[in-house]
Amino acid sequence: MKLFIILVFFSQTAFAAEIVTRWTDADGRVHYGDRAPADDVESQTRLVIEDTYDEASYQAASRRYELYEQELKAREKQRRKLEKEARRAGRKPPLTDADKYELSMERQERMEREELQRKRERRAAVRRKWKMDCHDPANAGKIACR
Repeated sequence: MKLFIILVFFSQTAFAAEIVTRWTDADGRVHYGDRAPADDVESQTRLVIEDTYDEASYQAASRRYELYEQELKAREKQRRKLEKEARRAGRKPPLTDADKYELSMERQERMEREELQRKRERRAAVRRKWKMDCHDPANAGKIACR
């Protein structure tokens, strides 16, 4: 029984911390490893890296993740229910957040394209008004010719 207790004690201490050796070579570069070269004893430093695993924190994080997954499933179930009710009533199903995002991005892209087209039309109007030849090197740097 004593042997078992001693083995358990040493196994826990072996897993509780990891020992890493840090040394500097002749060129001044710092190295880390299990052990340093035998000839370089004076620049060695032993670093003890404690194990930070905490079972209680792991369990709490797992529980939070399970609750998050349950919430996502409930939202999806509610969305499907609303879509089904809308189809039965002959209406369009409600938009999801992803659909709303897609629509807003499409709207923004359309507005940017329209603004670019308006700029092109204004520049063309300026070129017509001033009878600019954009192939002429003197006019090439002007805004209306860009």
